[in-house]
Amino acid sequence: MRVKIQREAFEGANDRDLVCSCIEPVVQQVLQQDQKERLQTYHKLNVAQKGLFSFQFLYDHAQSVEEFYYYTMYGLTHPELWEELKGGASMAEDDAMLYVYLSIEKILTPKLQEIAGEWKCVSKQDIWGDHQLRITIEGLHYMYHDIATETLGRYGSRIRKNPKEFVEVM
Repeated sequence: MRVKIQREAFEGANDRDLVCSCIEPVVQQVLQQDQKERLQTYHKLNVAQKGLFSFQFLYDHAQSVEEFYYYTMYGLTHPELWEELKGGASMAEDDAMLYVYLSIEKILTPKLQEIAGEWKCVSKQDIWGDHQLRITIEGLHYMYHDIATETLGRYGSRIRKNPKEFVEVM
């Protein structure tokens, strides 16, 4: 399930635009689908696309500390998504981002056990009830955004070196 892109657009795009060109059409498609169709679409993606999709999902939703907490908890309650996120960082040889993901996992997994993995129990406001958790998540949020720019560059390089994994250049 590769997106078609014109050669001029492919060659002239900066890293952020190239990443968006590769995955944004899939994201838009998924947004218009019900849960069953979303899973079917997601399963049609190859391993590289799943990693990029997972990164883009978190990147687009992690603008505030609360959203970062909420969507990382979402990822942890959906193990396939979380594994693809980590796998994407590994594939992009992004040890710094992988460190952030593993740190999140270490800190938040016990919280999942406290709420028995019930997604409905997670709220963006939860971190305001736990001062230490909030401070830790704030630090990881800032680290994540500092590293994410490099991650976009790594994905851009990966896409340029291996376009057939991501797009059909026309």
